[in-house]
Amino acid sequence: PHAPRNTQIMIIAKAPGAEEEIKGIPFVGSSGQELTKMLHEAGIVRSECFLTNVCKYRPPGNEIETFFLDAKCQQPNELIKEGLAELMQDIAEIKPKLIFAMGNTPLWALRNHRLITKWRGSMLAYGDSMLMPTIHPAAISREWAYRAITVHDLTRGRKCLANGGWPVPE
Repeated sequence: PHAPRNTQIMIIAKAPGAEEEIKGIPFVGSSGQELTKMLHEAGIVRSECFLTNVCKYRPPGNEIETFFLDAKCQQPNELIKEGLAELMQDIAEIKPKLIFAMGNTPLWALRNHRLITKWRGSMLAYGDSMLMPTIHPAAISREWAYRAITVHDLTRGRKCLANGGWPVPE
């Protein structure tokens, strides 16, 4: 985890990439550089966000599926279980008002859902926190059309945070 523990915003990814593993800090590689740009465009200051991962260890070939015991990725191995416990402890201590789940693995970890492209932009909850699943910057590098959608999700999350929460349907 990296950043202040007295923040309102938490950003969660799946696991460290190569550069993150070396530096021990989430989002420092090319995905992190893109995240910083998108956060800026959305009016969010990166240094005021708590950045972390579901799993603290880099999976072989960046394939998080290798850390699950089953093909459907519902049974995590000990490395993911350890990361989940740490993540739940961080959320309990920090009490973020807004959590961005960047990709399938954090969405699964917090809501047991998959298919980030189906769930992205949804106004969900995790405990007392607003939870917004969105696209991970690494996926944006492969599918540039996701970038504008993700900036929109980040902006919408920030605006709802400023307004005290998700809008209540009439």
